[in-house]
Amino acid sequence: MKLKIFKLSALTIALSFLSWSKIFAQEHISMEDYVQSVIIFHPQLKAEKSQLDATALDQEIAKMREDPTLELQYAHNSESKLFHGPGVEGDISIPIDWWNQRKSRIKVAHAAYEQAHLDFQMNEAELKQLARQVYIETWIHQEMEKVVSAYFASLVDVYERDSIQYGLGAIAEIDFKQTKIEKEKAAFELLNHQQAKQDLEIIFATLLGAESNQLKPIEISYNQLVDLPNWELLSEQLWALKQKDWEIKEAQEEFTLIKKERKVSPELIAGVEHHFLKDPGTPDQHTENKWTVGIGIPLPFSNRNKAPLRQQNILIEKAHWEKEQLALTLKQEWMSTINAYQKAQQKVVTFENSILKEADEWLDQIEFAYKSGNVNWINYVYAQNNWRDLQLEYYDNLMVFWESMIQLQYWIEQIED
Repeated sequence: MKLKIFKLSALTIALSFLSWSKIFAQEHISMEDYVQSVIIFHPQLKAEKSQLDATALDQEIAKMREDPTLELQYAHNSESKLFHGPGVEGDISIPIDWWNQRKSRIKVAHAAYEQAHLDFQMNEAELKQLARQVYIETWIHQEMEKVVSAYFASLVDVYERDSIQYGLGAIAEIDFKQTKIEKEKAAFELLNHQQAKQDLEIIFATLLGAESNQLKPIEISYNQLVDLPNWELLSEQLWALKQKDWEIKEAQEEFTLIKKERKVSPELIAGVEHHFLKDPGTPDQHTENKWTVGIGIPLPFSNRNKAPLRQQNILIEKAHWEKEQLALTLKQEWMSTINAYQKAQQKVVTFENSILKEADEWLDQIEFAYKSGNVNWINYVYAQNNWRDLQLEYYDNLMVFWESMIQLQYWIEQIED
């Protein structure tokens, strides 16, 4: 798969801005629109894109050839006035890329760019993953706040009902105080959930560059992942492992470049001398020109030590071991995430198909019996607590389900890219 850099045209940016403005005209935003808007807005991602463009230019810089050196001298020749007068001497030395070091530098720069490109892709994908997770958590905490709010409202009704009963002397003071305590506990619980929801709404808005009360997520539904790829197929496409491959490639090209730079590379030297004659041999000859051509060969006194080559070999070996360890770590994460996803999926399906419906029916029956005077407030409050606990447990499992699915999508999308 050939990697490319996509440059945004002015029209693309304008259309993106119009789409972004249209999103802010709404009260709610879908997950897909939210993720795309975060990608468009995020300043750090723009900075990383600029860094990637700068790294791409390193390949052009590596193509540059070494410039020749020009030396000019003025010679007065005061000790040979009888023949040589003042004159000008010039030499130019032209380096020769005898061992094709330039080609190796280009390969090193290309390998570094491919790593940077993959790093940018991973950062963009991780930002999408973060946006999805924040979106899900914000929505779930909004739903959990609704559950606790409904629970608190029901206890307020019980409290008001018991207040009347207590005033009439129908219930004991100790029972009325217990009702009041339960209501106050529910009020603190509601306050904690509201705080957690508000904190997430701030993060939700900050990623989007909006006010915390400007946009809210809408109710979401999910499609279960089917036909998950096996690890062998996935590992061939994961960006993190590809990045390690390019790191190894860069180290190998660095090794080749070091070997080439240790070899003797001659340079072509050409010179010219132009002098006036103090005592010319003939009346018509008043100057003397001399041309010289030669080859300069550096003497390799200091580069005979092979430590740089051995050091580079060690770095190559290190990169291979790091890739192997990374593959093991990613495989473990992949298998653990699949396990978490499947378990959470089973729990969510069980909650949605039976537990939540049965809890609602049971609470309706207890509430009717309580208002009819057939059960006391303890049974009713217990039923309310149980209903709240089941609802919150459902959303806790739903959050685990979504988090694991988002992580799996992060990996699967690398195959589809």
